[in-house]
Amino acid sequence: MRIALGTELRIELIGGALLARLAARARTLLFPALSPAGTPSRADAAFQLGFSLHREGRLDEAAGFYAEALALAPGHAPALNFLGMLIFQRDEAVRAVELLSAAVAIDPGQPGFHSNL
Repeated sequence: MRIALGTELRIELIGGALLARLAARARTLLFPALSPAGTPSRADAAFQLGFSLHREGRLDEAAGFYAEALALAPGHAPALNFLGMLIFQRDEAVRAVELLSAAVAIDPGQPGFHSNL
């Protein structure tokens, strides 16, 4: 399995490697290399890792990266949106609606955010 962040980084999981180790290694490898200009922010990088894990069905790990993105940038609308979708997958509808509504409030021009509500 490969987790891609843009076109610059691919982290390959071999066999049954623990995702906690992947997360720690990704932070070590990725975040120091990001510069303020011309590259994704740390919040965007955390979001992209969360999104990749979410697509793989690894909800706990994805939620951790979404939360990290939101800790770094509380108004990160994509992280709010996808964390809301993930929370909905866990049958926590009230909390999901709160997160999805926050994403819409921050970026009302995203039709996908509206449709997730």
